[in-house]
Amino acid sequence: MTPDFAQLRRRLALAGGRPASSSAEAVHGRREEAEFRPATLVERPLRHIPVGDPLPWTEDIAFLDGTQHAELIGYAATLPILAAVVRAGVRRRHDRRMSLAVDRCRRVVIGRREALEYFDALPAGFDPVTIDDEDEPHPIRDMQTARGLVDRARAGLEIEVARAFREGESRRAWLIVDGSLAASPDWGRDPRMIGVVKSQPFQMNQKLETSGNGQERASR
Repeated sequence: MTPDFAQLRRRLALAGGRPASSSAEAVHGRREEAEFRPATLVERPLRHIPVGDPLPWTEDIAFLDGTQHAELIGYAATLPILAAVVRAGVRRRHDRRMSLAVDRCRRVVIGRREALEYFDALPAGFDPVTIDDEDEPHPIRDMQTARGLVDRARAGLEIEVARAFREGESRRAWLIVDGSLAASPDWGRDPRMIGVVKSQPFQMNQKLETSGNGQERASR
């Protein structure tokens, strides 16, 4: 249990709320929802492209990634309260040595306004994030919304650290991003940023098959 989260649970209990007591109610890491997405082969034929013999890399190169950890703090009546710690950073490789170039951390407490009012004051360093939803409160839907706000907070930190890295002395360094460059228009315009997707929670629903004459065809 994160110590800061334990302090939040104690304050919630003193205010008359119901703190979460089971580790099964914790939410760890990023959300990944399995789904199918359409895929289009943009370069035909599908093939490997020889890139030549390996050469020593002489330029600076950096790597950007973000992390998040979220837990259910408890309930104010039936309204869930979620807390999270999100981090993002850039590590730079120069002369075969890695160093931390820039990093950011943010702690948030997420819930509906009436739920957050159970806290007279949040512990130092925590920011309140309100669920703005005109629909009637629903515990499960509010948890889903809160998790989405955690994802958004982490993505915002990743954009912030990338901007800080570029505003320093690293305009010419290659920057490898864990994920898609679609997170920010600036990333898409940066000629020295590369997005790498190491794992995908979705399955492409278009696959290639080879016919008897060696030609490719797409099937679903």
